[in-house]
Amino acid sequence: MCQNCVLAPDYTMSVSPASRLICTPADGIFTVKVGSVLGFADPLTRSAAGHSGATTAGFSTNPVTPGGSSTLTIGNTGAAAAGSYSITVTGTSTTGSKDRSVELVVYTGVPAAPTLTTPTDGATNVSTTPTFTWSGVAGAVTYSIEVATDAAFTNVVASASGRASPTWTANVQLAPSMVPHRRVQAVNGCGAGAYSTAFSFTT
Repeated sequence: MCQNCVLAPDYTMSVSPASRLICTPADGIFTVKVGSVLGFADPLTRSAAGHSGATTAGFSTNPVTPGGSSTLTIGNTGAAAAGSYSITVTGTSTTGSKDRSVELVVYTGVPAAPTLTTPTDGATNVSTTPTFTWSGVAGAVTYSIEVATDAAFTNVVASASGRASPTWTANVQLAPSMVPHRRVQAVNGCGAGAYSTAFSFTT
């Protein structure tokens, strides 16, 4: 801790959330809050940089007086390429400038269907608590998997969602000599993609 420090009037600035995921053409919305230190009341002007050149950045109130807040809107996202953008918000007042960085993750559509890998389609003598794997899909954030006793998936006996990596070990023990079916779908900020082609195997 600083000893014998002399504090001077100044402002604070925060931007939230730290990361925002959107599906185009939705806007990217962030809240910018400005605080006052020792009664500082000079207006603060904000700007934003680092978003896609095709998108726009605007503040609901600019400048803003310390103690207030405004909304930063990244618009025209339909013209942006999919990807992650580091956006720097700069506040400038009579005491100088401050920078805060946030992330905008842009998705332009749901991810493609994964390809199942193991167990292979038609595999036999598979463990009753198998570990399933599938191909990673570009643009996927998480995966969901279903295991059912029938090809129509009307009787799902094991499932998981929110899987960050393309693998999962069954959370229930399947019956011996069972012939289950499984399928996987990838999910991102635009929603869930199509299910993979279903594979079956024999325990």
